[in-house]
Amino acid sequence: MVHAVYYVLFLWTKGDSEDLSFKKGEILTVLRKDEDDWWFAQNENGRQGSIPVPYIQIVSYIETLYIVS
Repeated sequence: MVHAVYYVLFLWTKGDSEDLSFKKGEILTVLRKDEDDWWFAQNENGRQGSIPVPYIQIVSYIETLYIVS
């Protein structure tokens, strides 16, 4: 299964134990899009949790190839 890769635009600290904290510049892999404003993602260290969608931006296809390679 192919998952979309997203770039983090802003720092965000989790609000509860099910959320995933992240900082600007991180790369996240979105695993599920459960709701419109909250998705389930994984960071480069393998940690998973819910993230607020407005804080991320999709990485272009060419950039994704570079990051994944």
